[in-house]
Amino acid sequence: MAVGKTFSSYEQVKRLWSFIDTLARRAWERDGTSNEQKQSLNKAAGTFYQELLNASRDLPAEDTVDKTIPPRGLNVDDQNWGQFSLNEFTAMVGRQDVQSITDAYLKATSLLQVLDSRHQGYVFRGHRDISWPLIPRKGRELRDRDGWEPPDKYLDNNRLTQVLPEELTALSEFQNKWNNLENVDEIDRSKNIVEDNPEWWFRMQHYDDGDGTRLLDVTTSINAALLFACVNWSTGELDENQDGVLYLWSVGENANKDDFLIKSLPQKAADLFTGYPDAPVFILNPPHNERSKAQSGAFYWWPKFWEGPPYNAPYYLRIPKTAKKNIASDLLKLGFGPKDAVRGKQGLKNEKILRHQLGFPDWNPMELR
Repeated sequence: MAVGKTFSSYEQVKRLWSFIDTLARRAWERDGTSNEQKQSLNKAAGTFYQELLNASRDLPAEDTVDKTIPPRGLNVDDQNWGQFSLNEFTAMVGRQDVQSITDAYLKATSLLQVLDSRHQGYVFRGHRDISWPLIPRKGRELRDRDGWEPPDKYLDNNRLTQVLPEELTALSEFQNKWNNLENVDEIDRSKNIVEDNPEWWFRMQHYDDGDGTRLLDVTTSINAALLFACVNWSTGELDENQDGVLYLWSVGENANKDDFLIKSLPQKAADLFTGYPDAPVFILNPPHNERSKAQSGAFYWWPKFWEGPPYNAPYYLRIPKTAKKNIASDLLKLGFGPKDAVRGKQGLKNEKILRHQLGFPDWNPMELR
């Protein structure tokens, strides 16, 4: 009965057996497996397969021919796709890392399916060095300063957050050099905003070559996160010097997301991080510039940004440095690269560098005249 409820055709059950049989053979061929263990495994596998078939004989045969659809090329399922996927799936079983974008897709979506139904999806973040702490750039910079100590008071008397003097100094310095920065998207450059506009923080997050802000970039695009886990976004080059990491946070309605920064932007930029509850949240719909839109960007925000997330620790998948070339190449083959994740002058520059490094044809579209 359980099989009848799960499978819709007899052929589906037989295809499942191919997967199980391949896994069994991997165990059978493992070094150190004794003859007694092999015999026991063979007997158990044969018995299981026969019972599986007996329990599914009442299922209908699979009708895969739809005569209403005209010929349109080669059907993928007729080109031995099953064997290709079987090899991919069985190679992934038992691994504790990500060797391909298929690994990342399957593990992320499978994890989503087993989480609480309130969760609507994931946000992702890629680090090309797994040893980096999961805190914003500004937090890393403050921790690395000689003699810097965390403030005794980061909450006011009402337990609401306060902006730090170091943040205001960094913002002022960024505003002073804005007009001389390179690689700024023309749309962002042409938009004039006053010094007190809170959107300066979001500009600074994406265009500051220095210390950034207390915001931590995340993305709703797993492709963007995988690319950043493999490629140095500032140079466009593949980074194979250390393992990377893909972080995954689950996002749920009224659970760990908030759009308070867009719903109640303060009148002054200096007040943007002041006066909010002492709780880390996701900001899924912040004021976007062109670069953050390209990255399907969102932000992770919490008051004590010089420390790791105080709760809601993310899931993560390790990306071995030996797998980065394969992952970056697959992303390019599927049409996703720095031109999509960064855009603008920097994105086009990085696209050319990465494609050249990986042996892909140049991508240099002509401008319309």
